[in-house]
Amino acid sequence: MKTKKAICLATAVILTASMAAVFAGCGEKKVTITWYDNTEEIKTTKVKKGSTVEKWTPTKDGFIFVDWYEESSLSKTFDFDTKIEEDTDIFAKWRSSKVEEDNRIWYAIGSGAGTMKASNWKFATQAATDPDTEEVILDDDGYATYTVKPGFEDVVFTKGTKANDEAPNVYELTLTLYANDIFRFATNAYNDDWTGDVGKAEAGLGSLNGFAYTSETEGEVKDSAGTVVFTGAKEFVADPTSWNIKVAASGIYKFTLSTYPGFDSSNSMTWEKTGEAPVIEETHRMMFLGSHNGWNLEALDENGEAKNEEDLFVKQTDGTFKGYVTVEEDTQLKLYNIVSAAWYGENGDANFNITPGTWCFTYNPENDEIKYEKCEYYVVGTMRDGTENVNFENIKKDFAKMTTEDGETYTYELVVTDVSGVEGFTWLKEKNAVCAVKVAFGTSIGKVTDNGWYTPEGSADDGNYYFEAEGTYTVSINLTTQKVTITEKA
Repeated sequence: MKTKKAICLATAVILTASMAAVFAGCGEKKVTITWYDNTEEIKTTKVKKGSTVEKWTPTKDGFIFVDWYEESSLSKTFDFDTKIEEDTDIFAKWRSSKVEEDNRIWYAIGSGAGTMKASNWKFATQAATDPDTEEVILDDDGYATYTVKPGFEDVVFTKGTKANDEAPNVYELTLTLYANDIFRFATNAYNDDWTGDVGKAEAGLGSLNGFAYTSETEGEVKDSAGTVVFTGAKEFVADPTSWNIKVAASGIYKFTLSTYPGFDSSNSMTWEKTGEAPVIEETHRMMFLGSHNGWNLEALDENGEAKNEEDLFVKQTDGTFKGYVTVEEDTQLKLYNIVSAAWYGENGDANFNITPGTWCFTYNPENDEIKYEKCEYYVVGTMRDGTENVNFENIKKDFAKMTTEDGETYTYELVVTDVSGVEGFTWLKEKNAVCAVKVAFGTSIGKVTDNGWYTPEGSADDGNYYFEAEGTYTVSINLTTQKVTITEKA
């Protein structure tokens, strides 16, 4: 009896294990991957739910396989690291094995201190136009005939000879680039909306096509040593491939572009650094560019220089730059370095938004620090206001600032205190005065503007108004007459 029970028990254990294995196999869920060529099904693959699918390469007579895509629009490549949780369709993209001759002109467009200075964000090509109507001449297929504009030769790619019918068109361009230069690649474009050749050819604008991002978040391109050479400039859009290219490391770079007309998404770009960029002695020449002067399209001449001197900053003895801008309406602007063609905005890329009036901007090239402040009318001098002793030109923001109700007459109530005994102020005793003042137009960051001093009536020959006694006085300036008056309050 004991032997029989042992046999029955062993049999039960074996049956239980076998059933568990069967049920475990039944519980493994599968999903179906359907591979498509356009709308035609190529094959299906079943994989375990939550696993990945292996990439493979199909073949097709007369075509070369490009890649697998998520949707039939072929706009985004399929990520084969994705864990598949449901039935999924994957689409093949092809291009003709015969590569057509590329007759387009490819070039770099942007701004910078080196080769890109010749571009200054202007199109390098021009379309043939009717001499009578000045309209662009298009052929039966809607294409225009292009030539390179004079002066843009250095930013245009040189095309090589195709090796054979299946080989891509190969273009080469060598650029001298400096840190903070910004550029992108373009082809046959003549119209202001950047649509290129009447929609017949992709404009090739604004991607690091062929440059492998090491980080899609930062859009960095590194050399073999790990040094960041280029970055995405991060303008306006989240997609890194739409950013302009910003130079991180100066140098002489050779770019090689391979093109496949009709299949421009297959175009690729490679680069190599071939030398060091020459040292530039003058690194900064600053100016204002904004809605008040037409930005770079109107404020810069054909050589990329400022058309009007009033747009320029003045370099100070300490190496910083100071500039004044007067606007009559709400204005957006940025600071612009003519040498490097670099733009400087608020907190990096944003425009400065200023209200009507005169504004002072200062720029420190050591750390790219920008300060700005609206110019106001102040009572300045050798005096004390409250508990602070101040001297001429030392404007402090909101300290002794004059106010107005009608926009024409500005006033300030000044409490005059005897400061003739203060160290450094004792020269007032020679004038039999307790303090001395003027009216000034300026800021705390830029001091007094040129021609910003106003002499009160009754002042001495040196232009200062000397108070002989303490008291409370009203200082006024009329902007129409530019007359400054001082009256003692009863």
